[in-house]
Order: sequence, then structure tokens, then C-alpha cells
Amino acid sequence: MAHDRPTPSDAGYERGLAAIFDGDDEHLTTLLAAEPALALVARNSPDWPDSTLLDHAVWWHRHGMVDALLAAGANAHRPGGQPRQTALQRALEMGADTLGQRLGPSADLATAAGLGDVASVERRLTDADAGELRRAFRIACLNGQRETALLLGPQGPPGWSDKAALVDALLRGRHLLTWDQGDSSWDWAAAQLELADPLNVLPFDARDGQGRTLGDAARAGGDARTIALLEQRRPAEPRHVPPARVWRPMNSPLAERFLFACQWGQTSRVRAFLAEFPSLVHTRTMWNMGALYLPGAYGSTGSTATGLVLLAAGAPPFDGIGGPAWWGAADLVLALLEHGAPPELPLRRESGLLHACAATRYNEPDDHARWLPIIDALLDAGADPNLADRFGVTPWGFAHDDVRPRIARRGARPTASHPGLLELRAVLATGSTDALGHVAADSELLDFYDASTSGCTAPLAALLAGNGALADALFARKERIDINEAAALGDTPRLAALLDELDVVGPRAGSGGPDIPLHLAAWRGEQDAVELLLDRGYSPAAMNRADEAGRYQGIPALRDTTPLHAAAEAGQSAVVARLLDVWHAHWSVRAT
Repeated sequence: MAHDRPTPSDAGYERGLAAIFDGDDEHLTTLLAAEPALALVARNSPDWPDSTLLDHAVWWHRHGMVDALLAAGANAHRPGGQPRQTALQRALEMGADTLGQRLGPSADLATAAGLGDVASVERRLTDADAGELRRAFRIACLNGQRETALLLGPQGPPGWSDKAALVDALLRGRHLLTWDQGDSSWDWAAAQLELADPLNVLPFDARDGQGRTLGDAARAGGDARTIALLEQRRPAEPRHVPPARVWRPMNSPLAERFLFACQWGQTSRVRAFLAEFPSLVHTRTMWNMGALYLPGAYGSTGSTATGLVLLAAGAPPFDGIGGPAWWGAADLVLALLEHGAPPELPLRRESGLLHACAATRYNEPDDHARWLPIIDALLDAGADPNLADRFGVTPWGFAHDDVRPRIARRGARPTASHPGLLELRAVLATGSTDALGHVAADSELLDFYDASTSGCTAPLAALLAGNGALADALFARKERIDINEAAALGDTPRLAALLDELDVVGPRAGSGGPDIPLHLAAWRGEQDAVELLLDRGYSPAAMNRADEAGRYQGIPALRDTTPLHAAAEAGQSAVVARLLDVWHAHWSVRAT
């Protein structure tokens, strides 16, 4: 809310906000004593619309300040902020149940669940739809409310234990639970259990994403030893109770709050987070997006200022170009370029210009002029108008027809594509060494994954196809093998070095990330590599799923499946036995 002249309340509000950021309870108390109306004032800031001081105090978990504001008349049930929520709802969404108790009473099913208000939940149950039930169940678990969680919890699919075991497993990991997922409470619960540890959702007869049990996978491979092994190791009484294990670490609640602040362009919050916890600048989402990608992708008010704060704090600068270039956030692109962000990464064949030109054709083709300032700015900053992506597609190949004359004047050649992975893939399909000549002209192609067909690099594709001579020749031409290739080759010293370098330690390892070394080591029967990966936290139950763009890593047999299923289908009975040992150790611990 803009004002021509600051009023005392405006100045007091800013001082109150500063006190909350600084954690200065005494200063806020003094301000409220001098001007009690501050507890009721709502103001806009560049990154936090229509918010009261109570909204800010709840976000920062300032317990004493919440008490002082409530005593001065603050309204815990007034919606505000971004996203628009009451102070009570915001506290419970963050699992701040001790704050929630101060802000009650409940006003809807979800807040009743989060406050443990059994009577209120019982009254509202019959009128709630599936979405309301799922959200209320999540809020109950997130705030440690067992009684209301039991009222709202799902039974689960046939064969699972009673809901008490499920609720107790979720309560043990309550500080790690994430946002709404799926269409039902069971969908959400299963997603949380899998994030904590993929083994939690793999009973012995569970099916992979291809609909196969372990026995089905082994029979598809036809190896008699593996089929017999699975029959011998089958538990006498299959149990489907999430075990009482320690939940492995994921993004902390602090990191999640920081990433949401980045996403919504909440500049002052991002700055305050980084002042206290500088390492948060390297936090990435579960979809592997860096913090600097988020302001550009979501384009909220304040995103440009947020991007500059992240850049100054050391966020990888190219993270910020792709998102705003694709989404048409010209102000942020210009600001990042002015502050030294590179327009492209040639060795990775990633270019803001490629993103912007593709957006003119595929994102909003009738509104292509929106991207012209971005295209000009990237070219002015030195972007190569002819840099092709890994598949050989150039900016000309991506650009809208009406944009092509403009980039032609800046040096773009009228060529839609250059030789790239598409051509290399065609040569590899023949199995001949002709590929070596193709690679000699562009050795960088050996580092890229052909997500559309093989899901592998060229050397890895040759190795998995059984063409050892070609694989050896291609690997010899690589400057550096990656984590998947090291696992498939069984090169444990190099694999260990890569794991150390990447600081890869479970539980998300192989569970939503871009790499599948355990799948590959299991498929190839590389037992030492399997052991190393298990020791580093890779799970034998992690599903190899597509990323957010629908791309897979690995050959079709490894997609939508687990390392256990992969080893069973490949007939790697020794690996299957080891992975089953891990499975039995996990599931032998009975839930308490």
C-alpha cells in the first residue's frame, strides 16, 4: 500500500518488522506499548502483501513476539501474506504446533486437526471432501496430533496394517513431511514414506512402476537361480507395516522455508535467512532446481531483487538465466546479466538464448514479442547465436518464424540443427565403429544423455548393449566419466571419488535425483560397486522415475523400476541376495 507521506504507523510498522527479523523481543514490546495499534496494522512490502506483524512473527517462529502481539489485540484469523493464510493456518502449515496452540481456537477442519481438537474434527468429518481430508490429515501429522490423525488417516491398500502403524510412522518423521501430493490421504502418506526411505513402501510382493513383483521380474529374465532364491527368501508372513526406522535426512524445514521465500520473491526474508545461514544459497529443490532458478520461474513481485540477493550470496549464476528466459521475466534476465551472470554454458550446451527462442515458438507463440528484449540482451551479453543444444538444435531451429529475421541480423545462420546426439544415436544403433569418427569431430557429445531413446551416454549405451569393444573405444575418448558410468563399469575407486566430490549420502540418493548408479551396478552385477552405493545410502527400493520434463536415465528395462527388480530381471543372483539382506534388515524391525 503506497502512501504519499509516511505516517507514524508506517514508521512503527517498519521498526516492528526490523525487530522481528532481529529477534529483538524487548524492542517490539516497547513499540507496542507506545503504539498498540501496530498489532492491527497490515502493510504491503515488495515481497509480502497485506501482512500484519503477527504474520511475520509466526513465519519466523518468534514465540514471545506472538504472545506480545496477541496481547495487544492482533487477530490470528485474519488472512494475509503470500500465500494468503491466517496466522493460525501459517503456523500449522509449518508444523509449529506450540505456536498454533497460542493462536487457536480452530476455525476449520485442518486447523482443528492441527490443534488436536478431536470434537471439532468429528463434527466436520461428514461434510469434508477428499482434498479437505487429505490436507487435515497432513496438518495433524505435521503437528504431532495422533488422535486427530487417527480419525482422519487412511486404512491403506489391502494387505497393509491398521492405520495406527501408518500414523505412528508419519509422526516419527513429522519434521520432514512435505506439501499436498496425490488425490487421497493414502497417496500423500505413501509419498512421505518413500521420501524418508524408499524401502518403507516396498513390501516383498510390492510392484514396481511396470506393475511387476520381484518374482515377475526374475521370471522375465529367466534365470533359474534368481527365481529359486526369491522363493527361498520370501517371508513366511508378509508384513506391510512401515518399520520403526530413523528417517533419513532430506531438506530441513529451514531449507524448505528458504526455498519458498525464493520462489515468492520475498527478498527481505531471503536476505535474513542468508545472513544467519549462508550455506542455504546452495540448497536445491527435490526437482534439483537451484534457489536462483525459482524467482525467475515463478515471476512473483520482488523476484528481481531476490535474484540479485542470491547472486551476490554466491548462488550458481547460470541457474538464474534459464528460468526467467523461458518464462519471459525480462527484468530479472537483464539484472542478472548486468551483475555478471553468463548468458550460456557452452560446455553443457545450455543457453539462455536457446530457452528464449524456444519460448517464442512453444510457450506462447502468439506473444513472441515478449521475448525480444530478452533475446537482444542475451546477444548483447555475448550469447552465441549459433550455439546448438546437445541434440544439435540451434536458436534458429527453435525460434518463431517472426523472430528469425531479428536473430539473423545478429549473426544467426539459417540452419535448424547441427550434428548432435540425434546423429550419433543413429550411428550407434548400427554397432559399428563409424561412431568414432563422428565423436572425433565433437567429443563433448560423449558427456550428454540421450534421454529420448537410450537414456544413456554413448559409451554407456554401447556397454549396456554388450558392445564392449565400442564401449571401450568411446570411454577412452572421454575426459571424465560420470557416476552412472563408473558404477556400470564397476570402477569403485573412481565411483568413491565421485561420491565424495558430490557429497552424495542417502536417502534421496537414487530417489528422485538425476543419477541411477545402483540400478546400473545391480543390472551389470558389479558387486563391489553395489556395496559402496549401499554404504553411501542408495536404496535398493528407489524407483527410477522420469524427471519433471518426462525424461528418464537408463535403458527401458531400468525405467519405473527398482535396483532389486533390475537385478532380478538381469539374473544377478548374488546382487539380488545382497539387496534382499538389506530388505530383510529393514523390515525385521517391528513398528512400535
